[in-house]
Amino acid sequence: MKSIRETLTAIGLGRIANQVESAVKQSALLVATDRSEDATTRLGGMPNLPSEIEWPRWKGKPLAFVAQIDLAALPIIENLCLPRNGALFFFYDGESGGFQPGDRGSFCVFYSAAPLTQFRPRPFPSDLPSELYFTGLQLIVGSPELSLPGWEDTVVNEAGLSAEERHAYSDFREQWIGLGTGQV
Repeated sequence: MKSIRETLTAIGLGRIANQVESAVKQSALLVATDRSEDATTRLGGMPNLPSEIEWPRWKGKPLAFVAQIDLAALPIIENLCLPRNGALFFFYDGESGGFQPGDRGSFCVFYSAAPLTQFRPRPFPSDLPSELYFTGLQLIVGSPELSLPGWEDTVVNEAGLSAEERHAYSDFREQWIGLGTGQV
């Protein structure tokens, strides 16, 4: 299999190969599987939130629970600056319709050093709209993979790509992700 550099050069994007390669990071692939309310890495459901963490609110309304990650279940990834144990909890304002400047409080992430199994599921606040009760789906943690920069990445935005080059990069990225390759 060709490297990122070889592939970009072959499709006429060799001039951005250094920048793209420098922005490539290893990441953990999380795949949603079966419904679950277990104390595990998952999307939605009721969080196994420690009692000392208050349910987050923004503009007087509770934020929707999005996911929890068991940090001990993540593979070892070079330069990943996360603790090796404990859990992360992700919350987001599901009602505003997207992030806008000034919406800094519309999302939050909490860390607990304790494992998820130490806590019972926390019921949703009574004033959280039921459409923000997301079904719990277990996330299976896969092997580390390479994560390529997307359109929002500064590397791609500052490369000054023509419309044709943007299309070529988009095709390259889709094919690379579809291959599930870990080569650089």
